[in-house]
Amino acid sequence: MIRLALLAAVGAGLTIAPALTRAQGDTAVAIARSAPRVSWSYGTAGGYMDLGDGARERAVGASLGLSLGSHFAIGVNQTYAWARGPSSTFTSQAGQSRTIEGKSANGLADLGVSASAWTSFAAKGSPAIGISAGATLPTGDTATVGSGRTSVGGFVWASMSPSSRLSLSGGTSVSLSNGYGTGLANSSLSSVTGSASLYFSRVSLSMSYSGDVGAVTDTGYVRAQSIAGGASIPLRGDVALFIDGSGGLTSGSPGWAVSVGIGTTAAGLAAVGIAAPVQRLRSAFGSGRTFKSTKPRTRLRSLRDNRR
Repeated sequence: MIRLALLAAVGAGLTIAPALTRAQGDTAVAIARSAPRVSWSYGTAGGYMDLGDGARERAVGASLGLSLGSHFAIGVNQTYAWARGPSSTFTSQAGQSRTIEGKSANGLADLGVSASAWTSFAAKGSPAIGISAGATLPTGDTATVGSGRTSVGGFVWASMSPSSRLSLSGGTSVSLSNGYGTGLANSSLSSVTGSASLYFSRVSLSMSYSGDVGAVTDTGYVRAQSIAGGASIPLRGDVALFIDGSGGLTSGSPGWAVSVGIGTTAAGLAAVGIAAPVQRLRSAFGSGRTFKSTKPRTRLRSLRDNRR
């Protein structure tokens, strides 16, 4: 199930204002300043994820965002995935072992949509807060990688910059239906994220943590916890290259994942870089995987044969 926590509005913008004559003077200036600033953002990313025991996934995703003014954005994210289930090993009575590859499937995954709002304050450290609502629409093929159901959730975050080269952020999400989450995997109804970013001229390096909190929704499943790191390298104008990777800290998370993206946004990232590497990885792979203690059999994601 592919989701999008939120897609921000950055990059080149188009200011919409009525054409006015010079005679209107200060009135024209006032109208231009109050006119909404509309800008588009885009990103694309591809990657590889290892789920353990031979299970793996390759995916490519594309994101499109629209901002109205400097405090509101909406976005969509679509992914195409190639997934393979875990391998099985059989031992004959003669003691000979044979390994059989897991079943494979590929196709368009579900469509992620989001809406977010945020504001910043004129204070030391440039504090900011924001909130977003996200949903995953069951547009994917349920015979391959589609889930066949809608999930809805919310995300609240805050950020600050202790210095011009350091930015810190953190947030929490809650699932309102069908296991919505902000990480690559989730087993409880709520989760937390945290991120630190260092800026060197225009290049930035980020580290993120994502983990479940609260009770696990189903017996036998494991809380997801993972760390991620990434880099943003400017290419030309507003376009940048993004390289990200993650590693699972528990058996409730994918073993490891890596993605490469390009775009005017961080391949479908949030407004001010909340948990940046995690969000960029989501733009390629989505989220919603739920792991049993016998990883990597998953519920909700990858192959129907691997669902509970």
